[in-house]
Amino acid sequence: MIHLSKSLGDTAEIAKEFLNSIAKTGGSKTVAFYGDLGAGKTTFIQALAKEMGILEPTTSPTFVIQKSYKVTLKPDRFGQVKYFDTLIHIDAYRLESGDELSKLRFEETLQLSKTLICIEWPSNVESVLPEDVIKVECKFVDENTREYTF
Repeated sequence: MIHLSKSLGDTAEIAKEFLNSIAKTGGSKTVAFYGDLGAGKTTFIQALAKEMGILEPTTSPTFVIQKSYKVTLKPDRFGQVKYFDTLIHIDAYRLESGDELSKLRFEETLQLSKTLICIEWPSNVESVLPEDVIKVECKFVDENTREYTF
């Protein structure tokens, strides 16, 4: 399904809908975000974090590769539903293969419960992605518009 965002508010609504759709089955989820620079990958993940109730700022982990955030809000505060306990944000831009991600104990990360794992630049590490990875295509349409397909 294709979703157009013309504002941060639109992106927040799309992220909420996406989160609702992937949380229905429970458990942990891995989401791969494809798209060029400026396509809205990090912005979408930031909207997911906010919807999950993560209070601290979420930035792309380009240089540290991976950041982990704990959900800190109660499930009912501000109307959020607690889908996951943790968000792990991985930026594979600087990685050359799945082996490099494996050295960061990625297989153990996949075994965590109630965890949402979001990966930017997944094409660099596709060999280690789980079979049930959820793919999100992010596209720059114009200065104010992004297209999200999932």
